[in-house]
Amino acid sequence: MIYGYPLSYFFYETLLFMLITGILAGCICIWRKKISFLRKFVVFAIGILMVSVMAYGSIIEPRKLVVREFAIKDDSLPRMKVVLLSDIHVGPFKKREWVQRLVDRINTLEDIEAVFIAGDFIYG
Repeated sequence: MIYGYPLSYFFYETLLFMLITGILAGCICIWRKKISFLRKFVVFAIGILMVSVMAYGSIIEPRKLVVREFAIKDDSLPRMKVVLLSDIHVGPFKKREWVQRLVDRINTLEDIEAVFIAGDFIYG
């Protein structure tokens, strides 16, 4: 247990760290080889791009709150406004402050009649 969470919670982050480290180490090894500067630059640029995409997908994007509005037109359904939450992943990386930010954002929406949590509420 680390900070009250099982070690399995940190498995993905460990793999991600190892992958990023491996990509950077590979770039350094290729940079030292006797090949053209253009090839070195291309490999290094691809490595930096891969690391950047992984970092964005693991650190920045999961912390963003995205609100999308959809209108479902069906005369057999009652007219109402609902909130659907999914993929919240509350855990070691999204704590109480993030959940409070989410609740505050939902509270700013008008005329909400129900809040549904679709899945992936906790991390792991």
